[in-house]
This record gives sequence, structure tokens and C-alpha cells, in this order.
Amino acid sequence: FLYEKLEQSTTSPEISRLKFYPLAAGGRLDQLNELAEKSDDKALQDLIMTHLLTSKTDYKGIERHFSNVKSADDWGLLDQYLMIYATALRKNGNEKDAEQLAIKVREEFAHSDAYLRAQLLVYSGRIDEGLALLESIDIGSFNLTLCSINPVFDKVRKDPRFNHFLERNRNRIIDRRERILQLENGGYLPRPEDYFKFNADI
Repeated sequence: FLYEKLEQSTTSPEISRLKFYPLAAGGRLDQLNELAEKSDDKALQDLIMTHLLTSKTDYKGIERHFSNVKSADDWGLLDQYLMIYATALRKNGNEKDAEQLAIKVREEFAHSDAYLRAQLLVYSGRIDEGLALLESIDIGSFNLTLCSINPVFDKVRKDPRFNHFLERNRNRIIDRRERILQLENGGYLPRPEDYFKFNADI
């Protein structure tokens, strides 16, 4: 795929961060490890480590890791993992800390992110409202992959409404990938920045 053609094209911090999303979406955990090892970007390393811990359902590890996250840059990059962190706290028996984090997400992040709002609703037990909101949301390949490991959705995995949400977005992403392949076959090779920004549509 086009990623292989471009992955050595630049080592700028911006592109290194954008490379995370197609790798995470493809479940390419070994390459994520390599990306972290090659980078001096602490926020990117935290992002990758959080994804790896989530993939392993290591809730104790997620709690330990997030307790060391201090910078605003880290919190901004990790926004899609905040409800995973809250769920990890809850699973570890830290209900008070989990609730405080949920409040932080609601007040500081969710107002501009409908997908986070849907997670908050499901997390809070407002299942019907959360699933209704998901019906109107389009997500990219990264968040589609993250859905499969996001413990917030454990309680709705067998719900037909949730599975319809996944299937609708899966089909939309497949259609988009087919258009990219058509461009490749026609000889179009976008700039690395264009490609990675396109695939960072999370």
C-alpha cells in the first residue's frame, strides 16, 4: 500500500505523529514500537505506549502510564484514549478517580467531539442515548480499530445498533481506500503530508 512508499520520506515530528494513525488502524504493533524507538517526541511515545497497553487490555498498565502524563501536548494527543483511561480506573476499583476524569472529559474535551460524547453516554449507562448519537457519527479507520479494543463499548458489543455503526463506517472506509488505489493505479502519488493527513482522519 501507499504507506510503504512514503514511510521513509520524512522524519519531521509532524509526519511522525501522523504516521501513528495508519499503523494503529492496521494493528501494526511492531512498527508502532519501532516508530516510538526512533522518535524523540515524548508525547508521541506516550500515545504509542497507551495504544499498546490498550491492545493488551493491561488496565493496571494504562493507569500507571496515565499517572505520569503531565503535559498539555500529551493530553491533547491522548484525547481518544481518555474514556479508555476512565474505564481502566473503574475496572481497577478507582471509581472516584474514574468519575473525576469523566467530568474532565465532559467539561474540557467532549463539547467539540461528538464521538467522545457518545462514549461518555455509554460509560454513564445512558446506552440508548449513546447509540443514537453514534448513528450520526462518521469515524475514520483509526477510531474504527480503536472501537475493537475500547473497553467503554464492551457493554454494547452485541447490540445491533452498535454493530450497524461499525459496519456503516467500515464500508465507508473501504470505499475511500478503493478511491486511493484508483489514484495510485493512475500514477498519482501525493505528497507525504497529504497522504498522512488524509489517513489521520480519525
